[in-house]
Amino acid sequence: MKYFVSILLCVFTINLALGQGASKRLVVIEEFTSATCGPCVDADKVLKTVVNIDSGIIALKYHLNVPSPGDPFYKANPTHNDKRGSLYSVPALPAARVNGYRNVDPRDGAAMIAASKNDQSIPYPISMKVTNTSVSGNEMKAIIEIESDIEINNFILHAAVYAEDVKLPDLPKTLANSNGQSEFSSALLLLLPNENGTVWNSIAKEKKIVEFMYTKGTSEVWQGNSHIIAFLQNASTLEIIQAAISLPKQPGTMVSTGITYPPTIAPTFSVIDPDQIVEVKAVISNLSASTINYTNLQIVKSARTPADWILSVNGASPSFTLLAGQTKEFTVKLQRTVTTGIGEAVLSFGEAGNSKTYVSTPITIVSKESEAFLIQDNNSGSSAPFEQAISKVGVKKFIPLSTKEFIQNITRFTSLKRVLWHCADSGKIDRSESDFILGLMNRGISFLISGHLLTNNMFFDGVALLDTIGVSYAGFQLKNTDFTITGMNADTISDGFKEDCIKRNYALFPMKFNTKTAFGTIPLLRYGNGPADTLVGVRTQKMRNRIVYFGFNPLVIQNEISRNALVNKSLTWIENFTYTPQASVKASATSLAFGTLTTVDTKTSSFSVKNIGDASCTIESAEISGNDKSDFSVISKKIPLNAGDSTIISVDFAPKIAGDKSATLTITFNKGLNPIVVSLSGNFIPSSIQEMYEQLGIKLSVIGNSIEIVNQNQHIYKVVLSDIHGNAIHTLDCPQGNLLINNIVNGFYVVSIMNSDTIYSIPLIITY
Repeated sequence: MKYFVSILLCVFTINLALGQGASKRLVVIEEFTSATCGPCVDADKVLKTVVNIDSGIIALKYHLNVPSPGDPFYKANPTHNDKRGSLYSVPALPAARVNGYRNVDPRDGAAMIAASKNDQSIPYPISMKVTNTSVSGNEMKAIIEIESDIEINNFILHAAVYAEDVKLPDLPKTLANSNGQSEFSSALLLLLPNENGTVWNSIAKEKKIVEFMYTKGTSEVWQGNSHIIAFLQNASTLEIIQAAISLPKQPGTMVSTGITYPPTIAPTFSVIDPDQIVEVKAVISNLSASTINYTNLQIVKSARTPADWILSVNGASPSFTLLAGQTKEFTVKLQRTVTTGIGEAVLSFGEAGNSKTYVSTPITIVSKESEAFLIQDNNSGSSAPFEQAISKVGVKKFIPLSTKEFIQNITRFTSLKRVLWHCADSGKIDRSESDFILGLMNRGISFLISGHLLTNNMFFDGVALLDTIGVSYAGFQLKNTDFTITGMNADTISDGFKEDCIKRNYALFPMKFNTKTAFGTIPLLRYGNGPADTLVGVRTQKMRNRIVYFGFNPLVIQNEISRNALVNKSLTWIENFTYTPQASVKASATSLAFGTLTTVDTKTSSFSVKNIGDASCTIESAEISGNDKSDFSVISKKIPLNAGDSTIISVDFAPKIAGDKSATLTITFNKGLNPIVVSLSGNFIPSSIQEMYEQLGIKLSVIGNSIEIVNQNQHIYKVVLSDIHGNAIHTLDCPQGNLLINNIVNGFYVVSIMNSDTIYSIPLIITY
C-alpha cells in the first residue's frame, strides 16, 4: 500500500505594500556591539556598506556591557539588550545574526550579503507594515499590520524602537576604554511591548493589527530620530521570516527570482516509512520589475538518493517566461521504497542572458527505520573519512546530516540508536550542542565523536560533554608537526595500532583523564611520543550507552587501511551495545505521620510516586498491613506510569479506638520492580470521656445510687470502681450486655475500664 505525505498549496504573491506583485523578504541583520569594543569599529564600517533599504537589508544593533562597562546605549536599557544577547548565546563581540538563524562575522561583508540573498530568494507570503506616530509630546504609538497567506503558529512578534543617528562627541573622552566611536546608528532603544515580544498566531488569509504605546526617553541616546523595526521570529528555530520598518521608503531586494514551496515555504524535510510519497508544489517567482526568461529547468534525484526511489514531476517545462510579479508552479513527488537511506529532489534553473543559476532542494527524505546518523558539524560539511559508515546497508547505514537538520528533526528519528558526530578540523561543540548530545546519551544513544579542535574548545568553553567523556586538556599542543598515534596493549579496538599522522591546519590538543569524572573511561589511543597517560582517544561504557572519543580528525592517519580498520572497530563496539529502557520508581516519602486526632474524624495524607526511568510501568496494587490496618485505608487500583509520569497516592486515617496506631502501606508494580513500602502512624486521644467510651462501644450512665454499664461489643472489659484515693471498691468483668453496680453511697468515685494494657478512667459524683 502506498501512503501520501502531501503538502498542498495555493500561491499568493504579495508585496510589503499589499497587492503589488510577488512578495519581497526584508532581511534583518542583528549586530552585537559596544562602545568599548575595538574590533566593533571595523564591524560597524563593514555593516554600513551592507545595509541598504534599496537592497532590502536593515540593521538593528544591540549594545552589551562587555568587554568593559559603561556603554550609554546599554545603560539606557540593559534588560532588553541582554535579552537578545542571551537568546543567541553571544560568546564575544562583535557578533551578528542574519535573520536570526544565521550566525555570521559582521566584519565579513560578503558572507552577510550572501546570506541575505539566500533568504530573499525564499520569500514568505507575508506582508507587514509598521507606522510610528506621535500622540502627544513624547507619547508615541506604534501600529503594526500583518497579513499572511499561510497559517502562522509558534512565532513571536518583536517591535524594536531604534535610534537612527546619534552623535555623542564627548563619549571617547568620558567613557573608560572607549573604542573612539562618537556616532551611532540603528541602536536599540526599546522593545515593545517588552523584551519577550508578543506571541503571534494567525490563520491563512487573516489580517491582524496590533498597537503599542510608548514614551520617548529624554537621555542623550534618544536625541536622534527614532524609528521602528517589526519582525516575526520563529520561537523554535529563531528564523525571522518577515520584517517591516517605519521608513517611508519601500524596501527593495537584491534578487530577481524567488523559490518557495507553500505553505511551508521552506523545502520539505520528511522522515517516512517504506512506500510513502512526499509531494510538494514548487513556485518560482519573478521578484523584479522586468520580464525574465528562464532556461534549463531540471528536477533530478541527488547522487546519494537510493537508485530505486521514484521521482516524478508534473507541470514543469525546461524554458518559460515570467512577467514582473508572475509565478510558475509545478508539482514534485519523491517516493521511497524499502531501501533505507537519505534522498533528495534537486531543482536547478537559470536566467537567459546572464550567468545566474538557481539550485534548491524541494524535498529531503530520510528512512524512518534508520538507526544511525552521521552529523557533519564542520565548515566544509565533510563526512570523510567515514565513507564506510555511510555505505553500510539497511538500518545500520549512517545517514549524513548537517547539525541543523539533525537537531531540528530529532523528534522524528524514532529508531535512533547511534550517532557519529564529526567535527573534522574546524568544527566545535558549543554548550547548547553539548546539552543536546548529553540529552541523547541519557536516552541510551551511543556516540562516536571526533574533531581536531574539540578537546581545546570544550575544555576552555567549560562544555559539560568533556566531563561526561571523562577527560581534560593535557596542557600542551602539537602544531605544525607530524606525530604518531599508538594503540593500547590488549585493547580490543586499538591493540597493535601505531601509525604516522600528518599535521593539519589546526593544532592537536592531547588530553588526560579527569580523575573526578573518568569512571568507566579507558584509554584507546595515545600520542606516540608523549607520556603514557597523554591520550588522543578514549572510550567509555556508561549504564545507558557507549562513547568513543577521538580528539583528532581521523584523516590525519596516513595509512588508509589502518585508519578504516580503527574506525570500523570503534563503530562495531558502539553498535554491539543496545540499551534496553527500564522503568524505575521513586516515592516522595517513606513514611506518613498523621499526628494526633482528638475527635471522631478522618485525616488524609498524600505522597507522590514517580517513574524516573525511561520505560513505562504500572502500579498493580496498594495494600495496608499490620495490627492497626483497619484504622488506615487506601484506594487500590492499577495506575499506568509512562516515563517521567507521577501520580498521587492518598491514605486516610480514621481510628476507631483510642491509642497509638501504626501500619504499613505496600505499593507493588509490574515488570519486576521492587515494591515501595511506606510506614503509617497516628494517634487517637479523644477530647471527651463520652467520645472515648463511644469508641470503646461502652455506654455509661448513673441511675440514682446505681451505675449502669452497657457493653455493645464482644470485648470483655474489666471494670473497677474506686474512691478518689484509688482504693478499689468493686472489681467486675463486663462481658457483652448490661452490668449494674448497685447501692453506692453519696460521694466522689472513679470508674476505670481496662482493655488489655490500656486503662480508661472517668470521675463520677454520686448524689441522691
